[in-house]
Amino acid sequence: NSVAQLDFVVNRDGNTIIPRGDDKIELGDRIYLVARKKDIAEVEAHFHFTSKAPKKVFIIGGGQLYRATLGLADQLYLTRIHHTFSDADTFFPEIDFDEWRLTEKEMHEADDKHRYPYTFLTYSKK
Repeated sequence: NSVAQLDFVVNRDGNTIIPRGDDKIELGDRIYLVARKKDIAEVEAHFHFTSKAPKKVFIIGGGQLYRATLGLADQLYLTRIHHTFSDADTFFPEIDFDEWRLTEKEMHEADDKHRYPYTFLTYSKK
């Protein structure tokens, strides 16, 4: 009996690590468990624990994790910063907006706390 695919993603001092082989989890690491929603029951049984299934799971990056999980999402919460950053090296994957419906849009101007104007966007899968 094989267990569902299960990945631990570790955030250590702002760096994302997917432990493999001899990598060790260290004190202070933030650990995220990544599994397909349909596999949660099998994972719980394998590790002999139970929990309430989360109502919402948020994927908070980085770029490779976004690309790997975008197809699983039923909602997108995006913040679009209205500025072009010349040194940017990681990007959110291309979105096929024919598959999504904009449900909320909240625009904000630059102010003393935010250098650039930005918009919060919420999309739901059609």
